[in-house]
Amino acid sequence: MQPALVCTAGPDSLAAADNARKVAEVEARFKTREQEAVIARQELELARQRGYLLFGLLAIALTGALAYFFWMRTRAKKREAEYRAALHEAETRRLKELDRVKSTFFANISHEFRTPLSLLISPLRELETGARTGNAKMYAIMRRNAERLLQLVNQLLDLSRLENGRLQLEPRPGNLSAALRSIAGSFESLADRKLIHFDVFVPKAPVWAAFDRDKLEKIASNLLSNAFKFTPEEGSVTLQLKTEPGPDETSLLAVIRVDDTGIGISSDQLPQIFERFYQADQQMPDAPGGSGIGLALTKELVQLHGGRIEVESEERKGARFNVYLPLQRAAAESDQPTAGEPEPSTAENAPVAMPAAPSPEASVLVVEDNADLQDYIAGLLEPRYRVFRAADGQAGLRLALLETPDLVLTDLMMPQTDGLALTAQLKNDPRTSHIPVVMLTAKADREDRIQGLETGAEAYLTKPFDAGELRALVERLIDQRRILQEKYSRMVLPDAPPATKLPSLEEQFLQDVLRVIDEQMDDDLFGVEQLAAEVNMSRSNLFRKLDALTGKSPTQIIRERRLARARQLLEQGRGNTSEVAMMVGFNTPAYFIKCFVDQYGVTPGELRKR
Repeated sequence: MQPALVCTAGPDSLAAADNARKVAEVEARFKTREQEAVIARQELELARQRGYLLFGLLAIALTGALAYFFWMRTRAKKREAEYRAALHEAETRRLKELDRVKSTFFANISHEFRTPLSLLISPLRELETGARTGNAKMYAIMRRNAERLLQLVNQLLDLSRLENGRLQLEPRPGNLSAALRSIAGSFESLADRKLIHFDVFVPKAPVWAAFDRDKLEKIASNLLSNAFKFTPEEGSVTLQLKTEPGPDETSLLAVIRVDDTGIGISSDQLPQIFERFYQADQQMPDAPGGSGIGLALTKELVQLHGGRIEVESEERKGARFNVYLPLQRAAAESDQPTAGEPEPSTAENAPVAMPAAPSPEASVLVVEDNADLQDYIAGLLEPRYRVFRAADGQAGLRLALLETPDLVLTDLMMPQTDGLALTAQLKNDPRTSHIPVVMLTAKADREDRIQGLETGAEAYLTKPFDAGELRALVERLIDQRRILQEKYSRMVLPDAPPATKLPSLEEQFLQDVLRVIDEQMDDDLFGVEQLAAEVNMSRSNLFRKLDALTGKSPTQIIRERRLARARQLLEQGRGNTSEVAMMVGFNTPAYFIKCFVDQYGVTPGELRKR
């Protein structure tokens, strides 16, 4: 076995190995540092990129914030502008509504004042000039209307005092039941005149309390006046009083209820009916007018008591007003005697009166919702004219169609159908278009006059009016109608001159009548019934219309038209007597000759020989 071979390294080899190791270590450290540098550079680049990204995000966020700020600012300015515009528009609407309400109030209050003024000034002028002697009826009318004026003035003054805090309660001990029964008693005659059932449910036992009699009367009277004003004939009005315990033994709550079966109030108008000068009836065609201060005054008087007023209503189903008045109890022995019952209040919308006794004179239809003024005007005209009366436009239209008066005198502001609507209906209906219309109104503005005249009214008379002026105006218009009657009667002749301008409704109607007669000239069976059917009228309406226009009956017009045509044919030599008679609708020559002689004083044969 050979011995192991041992190699022993020398110093150089060891040094070389050591150097190699050191070199390797240096290279490793270099590579490590190089890698670290690369990593550092990468981290730096990443950090730089993150910085850029963060800066970009911050820039984007700042830009967005700025954009959002400016957008919000612009939006806020836009909203502010819109708000200001809406506010301005609302203010404009409010001012317009205020102007409208004020205009309506002044128009209504003017009407409310002018009607009683007419019933004072006109009779006084007649008494002064000796045109009429006074009588109990005239004096009663004047007194009632003077009291109505005083009531209106007092209402306005009360509103002014309430606004200035100068109207105070003056409670005195008394019997509340007796006071309300007395107030209700003043409306009994009005209920009878308007054919309205009036029920009063007030305790018979005394209700002793301290109350302001004057203000209680104004509250109850205003509510009852409204109830009667808006309730038609055969309707009902109810006044009721109930009492409830107050918060302590010394007080009580009086509950006053007024119900009616009238036209009611629409739901959209209920919140405004207690506002000053507002009228819930403005948009209701069948509602009577008013001043617009009654309910406002009532509410403020109730509030002066520390009470409240409520209303329940549906359109066409009536209304209910509940008044809650807190009062102090009073001892029975402190009751003061109840004053006598006040005079009956004026009936604002009396039922249609029966026409006056017939006379051979011309007829006038008076359409006026105030019973006193209706009576007064009728009294002015009845000595000379036959007078028909109506309390509103609808009744007036019915009477005009039934009676065909020579003239219509109508108030402007009336319930159901006002004067403008009535005039328009009369002028657009061929049965009544010829009737002259005089508008009687409290509205004195130029625009109102123009509106009335544009509707077709021939004249416009402002309240308060002069009795002599009214009589003269009526006489002039009826005389003018007679002149037109003569003109239209000549239109029956075939050789009447043609119209030089567009025909009026009356002329057009007559032309239609004559055209129908001419078309049926040779029909011996053609008569009044057929003529009425052709012009779409009843026989009676045709008779009244033609009589009013021409003073002749339909039969007379048909005969005269036929005879006039026969005369033309004979003068032209178009046939002998028998032939011409057949051409113009006479089936017997003998009757034709008789009618011809009656019309012209000569026979057909004698006329042909000329």
